[in-house]
Amino acid sequence: MSTPPAVDEAYPTLNGEQWARLQAYGIPQETQAGSMLFRAGDSSYDLILVDSGEVDVVRGETSDAPEAIVARHGPGRFVGELSLLAAPGR
Repeated sequence: MSTPPAVDEAYPTLNGEQWARLQAYGIPQETQAGSMLFRAGDSSYDLILVDSGEVDVVRGETSDAPEAIVARHGPGRFVGELSLLAAPGR
């Protein structure tokens, strides 16, 4: 797979206050390398805070292109739709 592009501007690293605030709403879970956290088109999934390790966002293989890593998120970053932070009732 190809090297992912820089994601610093689109996906900022959360500061300590932001991290603590979001962490208060979640349940810590450990995952194993190679685990699928969610797939494109899933109707529901959680906002995932990356405490340690890395999460790769992978574009699946198509008839026009091979599977490729399109982003990599490490500690202090999050994965998921930003709309999850602004959803009613959250």
